[in-house]
Amino acid sequence: MPQGVGWAAISGTGLLAGIGSTMSLFIATLAFGDGLGFDQAKMGVLSASVFSAVVALVFLSRSLPKVPED
Repeated sequence: MPQGVGWAAISGTGLLAGIGSTMSLFIATLAFGDGLGFDQAKMGVLSASVFSAVVALVFLSRSLPKVPED
């Protein structure tokens, strides 16, 4: 691993990867078309993306070392 990069940074980056939702919406469009099922899938994808972003923010803010201010 590069110097200064630890498992906490890699795990946090993995949590941030959960934000990507473009492909999930595309697959939901193919699976459900328009209608209630697609609306529910959109809400699920949006909720999962927000949850992933919040968890990553909390995890990274607590696990990465603080950078001293000048």
